[in-house]
Amino acid sequence: MLLGLVSGAVLGNDFSEINIQIPSDINTSFMGVYVNHALSSKPKQVLFTTADIILNPIPYDTLSSGVTFTPPKVSGNVMKIREQFYSKPFVEFIGIKDGGVAKFDMSEISPDLSGRLIESGDDFNLDSISKTMNEECRNLYTKKFSINDQDVMYFGCSSRNADFFVIVQNDDEKLGQTYMYASEPPKNSSSKDKPNRKIFIINYLARELVNYKNPDTTLSNLVIPEATFNVFLSSSFAKRSPEGQAEDLSESLASDFDILHSRAEDIMKDSLFNRKLLISSRKNKFKQVKINYDTANVSLSLYNVTENYYGNNLMTISDDSQEHVAALTLVTPKLMGTESMQNLAEKIAEDKTCMAPHEITQKETMGLPSIIIDCDNTFGTDEFTKSYLAINVSSLMNNDRHSEAEDRMNDSIMLVMLLGDNTDNEIEDIVNAGLMYNNLRWNPTLSNMTEMEKDYIMTIPNVRMWNNLPEAERNEETWNSFIAEAEKAIAGHQDATPEELLELIKQCSSSLTSNKSK
Repeated sequence: MLLGLVSGAVLGNDFSEINIQIPSDINTSFMGVYVNHALSSKPKQVLFTTADIILNPIPYDTLSSGVTFTPPKVSGNVMKIREQFYSKPFVEFIGIKDGGVAKFDMSEISPDLSGRLIESGDDFNLDSISKTMNEECRNLYTKKFSINDQDVMYFGCSSRNADFFVIVQNDDEKLGQTYMYASEPPKNSSSKDKPNRKIFIINYLARELVNYKNPDTTLSNLVIPEATFNVFLSSSFAKRSPEGQAEDLSESLASDFDILHSRAEDIMKDSLFNRKLLISSRKNKFKQVKINYDTANVSLSLYNVTENYYGNNLMTISDDSQEHVAALTLVTPKLMGTESMQNLAEKIAEDKTCMAPHEITQKETMGLPSIIIDCDNTFGTDEFTKSYLAINVSSLMNNDRHSEAEDRMNDSIMLVMLLGDNTDNEIEDIVNAGLMYNNLRWNPTLSNMTEMEKDYIMTIPNVRMWNNLPEAERNEETWNSFIAEAEKAIAGHQDATPEELLELIKQCSSSLTSNKSK
């Protein structure tokens, strides 16, 4: 299936011009508008507000966090694609091949540059381009480095307002596969093949994004549309029919969009673990606490608490290797632009980033109505399996109720994104931690508490005083008596809030004041 419409006039084996129209929905989705904003940590510098997202979702609905490619512009032997952030271009990619090299004017990189990139008679390599730039630019700064066994040279020319990177190739070798492209490995050129001379330029339009001291690091976070340029720059491209060329470019650009989306998911996951984004109330006193018991096969901890784009708290739970990850927050169907929890689940399942099997399963999770949405695809370039869990926690909250339809839209939903192969027991531990953190429910076993539960009961003054005593001064019999009394007090209060249970436990703590060993 073609990515978009392609038109062009044909001269010989080449298009004089090709125009590809990218479908308007290729980079947009329900995930981008709502779910990603609920499950992404909001950086401090983000200026738009919750109201902006709800009232004007279109500017914020990109799958790739506002980053997208412009349609390719092809003229003869030159192709250009720009990458932009919320419609503002910040880098331009230029692929030049065969006869286009001798005709390419450097003013296309910067209007302050002039002349040809490689002058007639010069060797076809990076040294020749460096020689040309030295003649053109005052105080030229260059740095040569390697990415995936390919030589790249950075040219920094402040006097001509130009910062760009260049790769030069003389064969059909592909551009470095930065982010797992699903393209075939390069084929060795035979001795009968003509040299396939080509140049690939990464021209930074937003020059402030370039790390001048270490320009090689500038490219580390950039998603390059390599699949599309590999097709265009290959020696076989000109031999294809116009329809074949159109199909090749469209399919490769769709592949590049997939990589762009995966990279955005990488950034989203990174934000979940970024403790610089901690909510203000947790600053200077946050510590990683274990949420499951010592008998668990995988040790899960509350790793981070940040704020999402809606202004709600967002919890990150993970194991040490970050291979079992959960992000959870509280939303309402109305906030997510849907009519009910069922409708929310359907919207997620239908989204293009949630591929097969497009199934949702209604179930009970810890006695609460819930829906699991199994996205049988991977999350980001780390290839995490991804699923979502929506749990209706309205019965645990004192919400004002109106009509039945309004009730469904205003239901309190715990929305959980699960990355990795989490077991049912791990999912229950994750949900338990989310309920307890949000003061909705807590089912403690006081004789066998997790670190999170221990932290919670330390807010009781007598318990905190006991814990601060030297170990030799603690009377274990007194402690066991307190635990037995507290467990008896909370029995039958399974649906009480953590605050209510804490008050019941507090009433039993006076015995700890006379606890010294005899």
